[in-house]
Amino acid sequence: MSNKSAVRLEHLSYSYKNDDNINEEDLTINDVNFDIYEGEYVALIGHNGSGKSTLAKLIIGLYVQLKGQIYIFDQEMNDDNVYELRRNLGILFQNPDNQFIGSTVRDDIAFGLENDSYDYCAKNIGYDAFGHAHFDYYYKGEFIDHIQLNVNGEHNVKNALAAIAAAKRIGIDVDTMKKGLLGFTGAKRRFELKGTCNDFTVVDDYAHHPTEIRATLESAKNYPHNELWCVFQPHTYSRTIAFLDDFAKALSLCDHVIVTDIYAAREKDTGIVSSKDIVDRMADYDVDVHYIKEFDDIEKFILKNCKKNDLLITMGAGNVDSIGNSLVNR
Repeated sequence: MSNKSAVRLEHLSYSYKNDDNINEEDLTINDVNFDIYEGEYVALIGHNGSGKSTLAKLIIGLYVQLKGQIYIFDQEMNDDNVYELRRNLGILFQNPDNQFIGSTVRDDIAFGLENDSYDYCAKNIGYDAFGHAHFDYYYKGEFIDHIQLNVNGEHNVKNALAAIAAAKRIGIDVDTMKKGLLGFTGAKRRFELKGTCNDFTVVDDYAHHPTEIRATLESAKNYPHNELWCVFQPHTYSRTIAFLDDFAKALSLCDHVIVTDIYAAREKDTGIVSSKDIVDRMADYDVDVHYIKEFDDIEKFILKNCKKNDLLITMGAGNVDSIGNSLVNR
């Protein structure tokens, strides 16, 4: 075991309560301090609800701590580096009988991008004129075949590798894999091409978490367009207040952003957060951003300002897709 700290927590506290009046009894995690050293195996043991999963989600940056610091290989986790640090972190299913790809933990983690240390590897990743990904598939360092996908984004290359690993395990040949992957054109509301309006392209995506938003917008870079527009409808008040800064940072990948009112879903508006807070957070980024409440007014704004060959993405888990439907059916 090394003396180098891989994970260090200093005075870490967290509460699921989202207001300014948090007492000690509201804390799920309270002043936690420990190190996990390189090469060390650590087990967290406790009753249901004691905070084990919460602590794990804090360590990988899915939750933001109330107080304290998290260090990954001596780098303090913050808004600027959380996505990069996550490349060194991961979560596996706790039940080995329900692995994602194979029957062992090793099978589940044995695929990756541009890395010969993985059994299943994608190299020479590229994108065609429609932004669809293609790559060279390697197994245990040996080139197997070139794979063409009919979907966008690096995250779908990873999904394809997972599908390849699962297919190989049950004896499916490469030609059948290739045909199946090429035949998949995407799930509904996942970078779904809706059509065109006034010579700009309209796409809809269900992304409503900052990580999903970033993945979708990174995918959009490989789709042919001039400027990138996003109409974002936040989903639930609790998620919005928990990830305000993360939303702002993810949306900063766009040229133009329109934020509309929060889709409440199961929650009630307590007045402590609004979509305007995201707009305010985006003041630090070089992005044209607007808050527009009514969908009709959003359509009018887009029709006036969106130009030929621009790409418009309606984004969120609520009813924001109706804007795109209305535009392409004019």
